[in-house]
Amino acid sequence: MEKYTSTIEEKMKLLYDNLSEKDKRYYAAVEAAKLGHGGIHYLAKLFGCARQTIAKGLQELDRKTLMAERRERRPGGGRKSYKQEHSDIDAVFLKGN
Repeated sequence: MEKYTSTIEEKMKLLYDNLSEKDKRYYAAVEAAKLGHGGIHYLAKLFGCARQTIAKGLQELDRKTLMAERRERRPGGGRKSYKQEHSDIDAVFLKGN
């Protein structure tokens, strides 16, 4: 296995640190696949993550279900609309003072 130069390693770490957890897993997995034998160990040490994390990323990439799992957050989160919280707003508005 051929290692990356120190300049490339620094750029890889910078990119890795700015990714979401899921994207970190996938990025490390793709890089490990490119390196072949010993790639998981080398990248786990470089990125400071567990080898199991990279192995999980490889499994997820093999399943080819990334597009279905693309959501970062669960559906239904966030602030509810005013009308949803105050369902009687129309009646109150039409009634007046």
